[in-house]
Amino acid sequence: MIRLWDLRQPNPPPVVLKGHKDNVNSVAFSPDGARLASGSDDGTVRLWDLWTRAADLVCAAVKQNLSMEEWRLFVGEQTPYQRTCPNLPPGPGAR
Repeated sequence: MIRLWDLRQPNPPPVVLKGHKDNVNSVAFSPDGARLASGSDDGTVRLWDLWTRAADLVCAAVKQNLSMEEWRLFVGEQTPYQRTCPNLPPGPGAR
């Protein structure tokens, strides 16, 4: 089991990644922080898509997708807008 804390906001509980059947002895983040590789004494290496996990947590807590203004502020103008929570309505100003 792997536990991830956001050190900028230490009060929420950690995100827990389950899948290994023995002790996890190594972890490494991708340069962009979107993925995590973990190795275990169970003889497996796992790749975790952290953006999907983060998006799932966010989507469980919000009532709509980001608005265009929020997208530009948090994601940036260089990345085209996309709905991260497909089952929720688009935010104001989004297409």
